[in-house]
Amino acid sequence: MNLVRNGKTYRMDNLPELSSNQFIWNGKIGYTGSLIKRPIPSILNIYTHYGLIYGFDKNGILWIIENNQNGVECVTIKDFLAGNSNYAIEPLADANKSLIILLRAFERSSLKYDKRYNNCDHFVNYALHGVAKSIQMEITENIVNITITVAENSIYCSSDPKHKKVLKMLNDLRK
Repeated sequence: MNLVRNGKTYRMDNLPELSSNQFIWNGKIGYTGSLIKRPIPSILNIYTHYGLIYGFDKNGILWIIENNQNGVECVTIKDFLAGNSNYAIEPLADANKSLIILLRAFERSSLKYDKRYNNCDHFVNYALHGVAKSIQMEITENIVNITITVAENSIYCSSDPKHKKVLKMLNDLRK
């Protein structure tokens, strides 16, 4: 399922021309490669969508590099926020780190988006730190594993033979 975008989007091999890769956020100077994040609307509001600030074009539009269902793309801040006014920026204080962050982002740009193995969290952590890791996914998997373990333990205590099917289904779900 592709996301609907109102503004133009760019791939990493054809990024928009910038007029500035520097900005000020809450009194702090930031550069290309700064982290931007916003909540993902859901019932529990426990997930966050992450991106990297690319910079401002000649029209004053702020561009964000993100990994989403369309893959890695550069989108306007309006499209990144998707109607959400609640967001935060963690400014990159060292302009010298911008190039390595962009190079790492480019390395991951050809990988297919996957909620579990290559989501926005993996993408941003790799670009910023060189490690493709999603803390959000690790927490989710741990919660699911604990929930399944509790269910399995309560079924093991039952003598009903129909529960073998349920145990197999739970084991398949864990995989």
